[in-house]
Amino acid sequence: MLTRTPATGAEKLPLQAYAVRHGIGVDAFRADGRLTVTFDGRYRVQMRPSEDGQVALTSLLLDLAGMPSSQADEALVRLAGYGCGLMRDHGSGLTLDSADRLLLEQVIPAGFSAVQFDEEVADFLNVLAFWSRTSEQEVGRR
Repeated sequence: MLTRTPATGAEKLPLQAYAVRHGIGVDAFRADGRLTVTFDGRYRVQMRPSEDGQVALTSLLLDLAGMPSSQADEALVRLAGYGCGLMRDHGSGLTLDSADRLLLEQVIPAGFSAVQFDEEVADFLNVLAFWSRTSEQEVGRR
């Protein structure tokens, strides 16, 4: 018979364990458990834990609300084309929220080791750097 090993605090709370590993103080967390971290002074990522141990990563790429709708639609079509090419190799994807903001999002599954968790965050940041440059180019087309 298999028995489940009790989870340690780090396994139960992957985002808090991540913060400890990277020297992020507990005061950086919001009351609901969210953590917003700025990487390289440029890439702002919101990390939101769920009750089941997953962590959602979200970053704003482009605010389409200020663009004419035809221009926003053209930009989305071009960006979606790039997005399709990246879906196979990365866990992140583009989403559009109700405020017409283009976001990059990824969910890190529960149960990842500390190394796997950090690798997922690093991959998200690499993809975010690509999308940030690409989105800036779309804004420059205006």
